Amino acid sequence: MYAVHYTQRAAKSIKKLPRDVQLRILDSIDELAKDPAAHMKRLKGERDVPIFSHRMGEYRILFTLNNAQLVILVLNVGNRRDIYKAL
Repeated sequence: MYAVHYTQRAAKSIKKLPRDVQLRILDSIDELAKDPAAHMKRLKGERDVPIFSHRMGEYRILFTLNNAQLVILVLNVGNRRDIYKAL
């Protein structure tokens, strides 16, 4: 199982969401920590560190993965229409 860490931006984004959505997202992140390969899609673009997306309804969870240390770093969480503009 992977350890999950949140950036300050991701934590702030989650806190802004309605309570029921927050709980669904946190449950989804727990599932992601168990088996990230089954739930991720790599985003296109040239980056030093690949960024992945996890779909949860109309929301997206953007994260990076460190397989050597078994760590998932959640970068941002938000609605699909806005989340990719912040990259």
